[in-house]
Amino acid sequence: TINTNNGRGFSLRQTQKNGWVDEHLYGGDDYIGDAINVVLLSAKVTGVLELKVKACNSDLCLEVYESSLERQQWVKSAFLSWGTMLRKCMANYLDVDVSEFAMNYCKSKNAKNNRIEPTVYFVEQLENGAGYTNYIGSSQNIVKECLIDSLEISTSSYVKKLLDEGHSESCDTSCYDCIQDYYNKDIHLLLDWRLGLDVSQIASQFPFVPSLKAIYWKPLIERSFETMKEMGIISSVRDIGETWKIKTDTETVFLVHPLWSNGKVARVAEELDISINKARVLKNFHLEEYPK
Repeated sequence: TINTNNGRGFSLRQTQKNGWVDEHLYGGDDYIGDAINVVLLSAKVTGVLELKVKACNSDLCLEVYESSLERQQWVKSAFLSWGTMLRKCMANYLDVDVSEFAMNYCKSKNAKNNRIEPTVYFVEQLENGAGYTNYIGSSQNIVKECLIDSLEISTSSYVKKLLDEGHSESCDTSCYDCIQDYYNKDIHLLLDWRLGLDVSQIASQFPFVPSLKAIYWKPLIERSFETMKEMGIISSVRDIGETWKIKTDTETVFLVHPLWSNGKVARVAEELDISINKARVLKNFHLEEYPK
């Protein structure tokens, strides 16, 4: 199968950090050399399932075009984690091995509004496909059972295992007991089951906004604070409303969720009477600047 983009081809440029990209979709500026025009060739015919999140909540930011590289990386991490969890749920629903599907992340254009949106896609590994993706997408009931209910916080047996203290207290991001496996070893550093759960709830509940006080986030954050105190990174923490005020030797900052919008963060900052520039996200026991 050859995709010529309606005869226009695809304009690709090489980057220092992200390989070859479509310069119209890429938000960075770390290009190497000039653009080249190519067509895309697929040597295998098989089944493909593409999933996006229909999120219209102004308190969320899933922007992957006019946003910083750091923001794009957080969104990519969240969607890859969600996709990895869905891949396991699809395999369990169909009673097949997870190796039947390859999963990855891309940015795609919405034909209705021309927005660039984060997307996960699943490709059947069997040549000509086995009909799995067609079956899953064949009815709303199957989509709900396989892709929504399977990650429902209160009823899913899979999520129950993730939230079990034996796992949640020992797994800060991902491990082989949850969403890591041999087939996704190239993205292990990007996977975070908590971010995956956030996206699953955004997908199933339009008003949903991720909370730092959620049952799967709060214990990790509080454990991280204790470790950071022992390491001398922070001196004190105060639990206030949706977040925490944190004192270091040099400044007072506050914690935000990496998928919160600028508007949401600004309102939290106003409630705390603190500058939005003091917003921080937690990553590997360090406080990083909020990715605008």
